[in-house]
Amino acid sequence: MTMDETPERPGYSRHRRGILIAAILLVAAFAWLGLRTPVERARDFYRAIYFPVGGSVLSLFENPFKRWGVIGAGVYELQPGVSIYLDPADFIGNFALRAGDWEKFEWDWITPYLPAGGVFVDVGAHVGTYSLKAAKAIGEHGRVIAIEPNPATAAHLRQGIAASRRGNVTVVEAACGEQRSRMKLFTSTAINTGMTSFSSENASHTVVPYSSVEVDVIPLDDILSPLNLQRVDVLKVDTEGAETMVLRSARASVARFHPIIVVETVESQLQELHSSLQELEDLLRSYGYQKTKTTVYNALWIPAR
Repeated sequence: MTMDETPERPGYSRHRRGILIAAILLVAAFAWLGLRTPVERARDFYRAIYFPVGGSVLSLFENPFKRWGVIGAGVYELQPGVSIYLDPADFIGNFALRAGDWEKFEWDWITPYLPAGGVFVDVGAHVGTYSLKAAKAIGEHGRVIAIEPNPATAAHLRQGIAASRRGNVTVVEAACGEQRSRMKLFTSTAINTGMTSFSSENASHTVVPYSSVEVDVIPLDDILSPLNLQRVDVLKVDTEGAETMVLRSARASVARFHPIIVVETVESQLQELHSSLQELEDLLRSYGYQKTKTTVYNALWIPAR
């Protein structure tokens, strides 16, 4: 062996080959990511974190990926025929992407009451996690009235409707209250857009500051009356503390159609808008309803027999 020759250490070549293969795989992975949209990358990411091997380790990359824009907001086919605008950085979007659904217990309550040709009224529709599933369930001869006052969220709702190709959804960009008026809506941003409320305190229960926008307030009876509906099967009300004022504005519609009602029931949020859970429940009982099921945040009320 001459002075210029280097002895080959055992396993050295194999070690170099391993490094080279790992580098090639890493470059290929980044090239593959670069060819895909943030929505496609996010879809694959949230599927992968449930993979039996390595999913928990992969989930550690979620926050950096969101910050770097590797995974992003867009319209996802959450279920066959149900495409919804979801943002991985937003609480509802992130939960829906991880679980493949949103408020499954509440959804299971109402599905028996959504026949083909039925009518679903969604007050506080947000991006359509209920409305778009209902639109599919009731079919093209049914009807969904999706009421959402936040202009930015209503735009995302319309994106989901278009992507789902649902012609049976009517969007009403307004809030519901007892009197026609204009009110300041506090729009919780980015981290939890579902906290948007007429109460700044309710909207500020996130780490991101809220902003505000003036919106139309219309009694629910006035919204539904011109639509010439022959039935309303389900009424869902999720308005971050404004549930009592919404239901007061629906007195005639509830009396006429007797829909089942799914309503959010968060005492602290109701109090911020000068109501209470007791007042909300007393109102529903005065309409001839009884509470049958509850979760931490919602309750199912049906007409008393």
